[in-house]
Amino acid sequence: MTTLRELVVTSGSNASPHDQYNPEALGILLTTLQSPLQELWIADYQQEQISLGFLHDHLFRFAPTLDFLNLVDLSSDIFLFPVTTPFMAMRSLRVSSVRHFSFFRLDILLRLFPKLDDTLFLKGFNLPVDEYLPSREQNQEAQKEYTWPGFYCVTCSVALAFTMALRCPIRSMHVYGPVLEEARYLTEVLRDNCPQQLLLPIKLSGHDHLQILDGLFPPEAGDRLTHLVLFFETSVNRRRRPSGEWDNFSWDQFMDIFVHATKHLRHLTHLRVVLYYYIHTPASESASKSAPDRPNASAPPEPPDSDEAFAHNIAHDADLYPTAIRLLSTFPALEYVLLTTCGMRRFGWPWKCWYSSRVWRVQDVVSDSKDPRRASDPLDEALARGSRSRTCVELSEEAEEGVIDKEELYFDQREEAAFCVICRPWVRGLIDLNK
Repeated sequence: MTTLRELVVTSGSNASPHDQYNPEALGILLTTLQSPLQELWIADYQQEQISLGFLHDHLFRFAPTLDFLNLVDLSSDIFLFPVTTPFMAMRSLRVSSVRHFSFFRLDILLRLFPKLDDTLFLKGFNLPVDEYLPSREQNQEAQKEYTWPGFYCVTCSVALAFTMALRCPIRSMHVYGPVLEEARYLTEVLRDNCPQQLLLPIKLSGHDHLQILDGLFPPEAGDRLTHLVLFFETSVNRRRRPSGEWDNFSWDQFMDIFVHATKHLRHLTHLRVVLYYYIHTPASESASKSAPDRPNASAPPEPPDSDEAFAHNIAHDADLYPTAIRLLSTFPALEYVLLTTCGMRRFGWPWKCWYSSRVWRVQDVVSDSKDPRRASDPLDEALARGSRSRTCVELSEEAEEGVIDKEELYFDQREEAAFCVICRPWVRGLIDLNK
């Protein structure tokens, strides 16, 4: 076979079920195949069976043509072999699960795949916190002589983004896993090399976690960031803060802190914000499992309403249009703003959920006061631009999907799965929205 361009191999492809996970058959296939492969997918082998050394030894004949490599599981043995065959045609590398943090020594990746410039997708990275800084310094040193020309999209965790310390331009960065304790490392990533577009999931477990936003986006991000997609996941519960107040926050409280934390992003043109609430089991259902603590004598009295109404009052009544107006006055370059507040109660039957999503296009307000007989004055035009008036024009749901597709304002798989449960019309038809 000499015409094959794309190959997908799984461990189940082995002829013998007793030898299902033996990569030897895969090695024989790859070393004897004569086709100029451009895309290769390898999946379902056991941990540590497919390594960088294995790929280097068995894929060498595809080095001039292989453009895309997708691996579900990959281990590192970078100290055990020299790189003699660089893959000069490789533009995209996607690894869903990586074993051994030594894999992320960029010197070996730079030598193996020196021309990567499209997609870098790396998941499954676990590294002790005390190794973050040494690994980062090592990778910074490795990129002094040579680094990649740039990436269309990079998907990785905060820890990996910090330790890789990429120096090349990045058009879009997708951070997977909700950011919480590692927020300060993300700030350093954005300070050193902010992408043009950023997808960021953030977990806010209560009112005190709103402080994560403060200082998250450094001043340097204001010079580069144009597209920002934020998925905030929070809980609605009856926990109290030390002051006795409820450990929840309203939409308005959230937006006050959000605007303060992002107002310096002066080049931001596209903003998508989702605030997703998870409603905990009612106190009446969990009381039998553990007796609640007696509230502080100075704390506000228990509200007379039910747990469901309590959550409704916290999260449901978000007026999105005033928020859109506020955001367009905050970000001078804003062109589109997409706002969603939603949530689900996943106990009892039927499940209860709400979903409110709106999208606006920002446009200039045209003044009719100008005298058409008067010659155009450059000074007048400059003053008009400096004091222009803008407004929000709401778009349809179909137009919203068009904006998301065109500008690639997507979520990662985890957030998309949670969001799809309540945002898809056919799903909403099966669940009591409780509007």
